[in-house]
Amino acid sequence: MIKKIVKIRNFPSFMDFKPATDLSKFAKYNLIYGWNGSGKTCFSRILRSFELGQNFFDISERQSEFEFKLDDGTLISNNDLSVLKNIRVFNKDFIEDSIFCDSGPKPIFFLGKQSKKDKEKITQDEIDLVLLRKDLSSKEMRLNKAKENKDRTLSNKARDIRTALTTPMRDDSYRNYERPTLEDAIKNNSEKLKNISDLKLSAVRIASVKKSILQTSKDKVDTLPIPDLDITELEKEIRIILSKTVISKVIAGLQKDEVISKWVERGLEIYRDKTLNVCAFCDQKIPSSRIKDLENHFNDEYQNMLRSVQELKDKCNLRRVKVEFPESSIFYDDLTVEYLLEKKRGDATVFNFNKLLDSFVAVLEQKEQNLFFQPILDRVGSIDTVAFSNINVIIRRHNQKTSNFEIQIDKDKKDFELHFIAEFLPTYNEVLKENETSQKDYSSSLVAIKQKEEEIKTLKENLISHYIPTQQINKNLQQFLGRNDIQLRASETKNGYQITRNGEIAKNLSEGEKTALAIVYFLARLQEDGFDLKNSIVVIDDPVSSLDSNAIFQAFSFIREFIKDAGQIIILTHHFDFFRQIKRWFLFCNKSDREFFMIVCNSSSGLRNSVIMKIDRLLIEYESEYHFLFSVLYNFIKNNQQELEKLYPMPNIARKFLESFLAFRIPLNLGVTDIHKRLEHIEFDSIKKTRIERFVQTHSHPRYESGVQDFDMTILSETRSIVNDLLELVKTEDERHYNFMLKSITE
Repeated sequence: MIKKIVKIRNFPSFMDFKPATDLSKFAKYNLIYGWNGSGKTCFSRILRSFELGQNFFDISERQSEFEFKLDDGTLISNNDLSVLKNIRVFNKDFIEDSIFCDSGPKPIFFLGKQSKKDKEKITQDEIDLVLLRKDLSSKEMRLNKAKENKDRTLSNKARDIRTALTTPMRDDSYRNYERPTLEDAIKNNSEKLKNISDLKLSAVRIASVKKSILQTSKDKVDTLPIPDLDITELEKEIRIILSKTVISKVIAGLQKDEVISKWVERGLEIYRDKTLNVCAFCDQKIPSSRIKDLENHFNDEYQNMLRSVQELKDKCNLRRVKVEFPESSIFYDDLTVEYLLEKKRGDATVFNFNKLLDSFVAVLEQKEQNLFFQPILDRVGSIDTVAFSNINVIIRRHNQKTSNFEIQIDKDKKDFELHFIAEFLPTYNEVLKENETSQKDYSSSLVAIKQKEEEIKTLKENLISHYIPTQQINKNLQQFLGRNDIQLRASETKNGYQITRNGEIAKNLSEGEKTALAIVYFLARLQEDGFDLKNSIVVIDDPVSSLDSNAIFQAFSFIREFIKDAGQIIILTHHFDFFRQIKRWFLFCNKSDREFFMIVCNSSSGLRNSVIMKIDRLLIEYESEYHFLFSVLYNFIKNNQQELEKLYPMPNIARKFLESFLAFRIPLNLGVTDIHKRLEHIEFDSIKKTRIERFVQTHSHPRYESGVQDFDMTILSETRSIVNDLLELVKTEDERHYNFMLKSITE
């Protein structure tokens, strides 16, 4: 079936048409609405080119092109018109070619006389075929149920996998994990699934994977510099200095009292530095012998040792360690706990090391207070630096994970997906087996039916004759017209029909009678043996354009009954009553099986250009074309449209709208379309009425030659003001009606 139009170029009205991206695809039931001259017949002729195998518009002056896509993805175009033979098109060309050509109507071939034996055989085969089809229907129900169960089971599991593996803030394939994805995964991993126990994850691993796939990528971390905690040499120096004592002439009192000793030592330094003659404390002259004794007590060796002790203290303080550990939040969640443990060990190492240095300083201070004393330094154990190395291992793992983040996440997800599939596989195999068994039973019945149908077809082909079933045709014609004066009879000389009126050769058939005959003949062709209606496309273009209003519903009912089983239906019409009947029919079909379109024809550079577009919502929502015409005119004024292509159809739209308005405002027997006489009964500015009448009467039906319009283009410059006058006339004549119309299209 036809799915979409790809392009239509260089046709009388479709100059260069490509569908808009939001235009719906063709469905099983398609209704296309368009005014006269919008391009409906042109479109039907393009489709009829496939039926006839010849491009209707193939002329030397213009290289016409068209291309369509079928529902199986196949592209068909004007380059090969033999690829779509299952199509039948009714339009005015069909009427000319089939019914009213010079050589008379063409015969329709049906089953002729049958021998009794063959007839009985066909009858019995058809009874058998009914039973086979009944059995097939039962098996089809079981097959459909099995397929639905399989699809539902797969869809539920695919949803579980999608929910579990779709990661926030990441665009990955699991976001679109659907039933076909799961089926492909099962097929592509068939070897791995031979041993499903290897694919099932432990509870611990599942928890780890769940945590892993929810993470986002983190920045890399610099490795931690390992502090120098080796104080072996420092310890040796301290022990050496602690073991030394000063060899000097000791003043016993100072040796025993460290506080006084320090006080006297400092006083001696001040005495010498200030070159004092008397003691600054007692203001008495200090005996030279006392000065000499003090200098012997605090001799050079004493001073040197004191400086050594102080330098070692400084060394200890300089060796103090301060480590800036990274914040735990910068690590991946699965590394955080381990890192915090090692950081705690590292903090303890730093603390103990600095505490050890504090003990060194304390001992040195004891020595400093009394250089004649030999303090004891406790035994120093080894310093454990493994925490810093372990932290750097964690940092390297963190950085490696960042480098391979996407790869690792994908691997974890794949492992989790296979875990789900491994758990699901027994259930899948069960529903698959049920589906395969039902399919096998259905296929067997289908083969039996095909064989029986082929047998019946062969028998019928042997019985075909050129007998024309005029009785059925005449019955259909009577139902269509609602009368039986027009009849067909077989003509042996012309091998076709002769059209009669009341038993005599008919002359001067009305356009409505011609249309009725053409439609009946067209629909009869759809019943021919060899034409598969259910797998074919039926296109009908304006079948009621020449019928009176009383025959519209009759025609609609007749057409619907004959084409309702077609594989695809495309109906084009400008007749709103017929449009409404088709619309109601299609609206009762499944929403996915129906589509509604519009054909509009604009003008650019003097050339017509048809476009197929979405149908206006007012044509669907309202039972009257009048609402739609009002909305087109109102929006034309409201949007201040000045483009030529927007102005071009306005005369025709204005005329149809004015006729409808006047018909119900002035319901007098003045003629169906006598605008002038009805306008005389409207109280409105006479000059504006004249302008409106001239506009709709003169320019609503322009003639065309090779697609070029031949009316005065200058009138279009007045279009906006005249349309505005027309809406003003409606508002003046019936303001309440005008306001309700406005409300209907704006809410």
